[in-house]
Amino acid sequence: MPVLQIVYRSLAREGFDEPEMLDILRVSQARNQRDRISGLLIHRAPVFVQLLEGPPDAVLALYERIARDPRHHGVEVVLRQEAAQAAMPTWAMGYLSATAGDCAGPEDAFVFDYAQARSLCEALPPAIGAPFLEVLGVSA
Repeated sequence: MPVLQIVYRSLAREGFDEPEMLDILRVSQARNQRDRISGLLIHRAPVFVQLLEGPPDAVLALYERIARDPRHHGVEVVLRQEAAQAAMPTWAMGYLSATAGDCAGPEDAFVFDYAQARSLCEALPPAIGAPFLEVLGVSA
């Protein structure tokens, strides 16, 4: 069954902090696992870039909820495509932020440092990896 992949960018609202993000991430990982959605989220203040992938109806419903969330603004889809399989099929949601390591606990699976995230993004299909690498400051 094909999956829908959406990559979007947005800007965090002023005052958005890392503990708040990790709380959102923990809830999202459980919901995404239930809905068979996987992906990756990178936050390099103030920019978010996120890949959502999974069953088309579930991904569209999640994206619509995310787009209405007041914790960010300027939501812009940079890629929308169908694929034969997910790029990250076992990840409820991977996450990178420059300060995530300062707040993450042992329960926070898939929280990456810069070097791990860069390596991961460079291994993604170019259409998916490019927006992430741009936010990380890596020339394509």
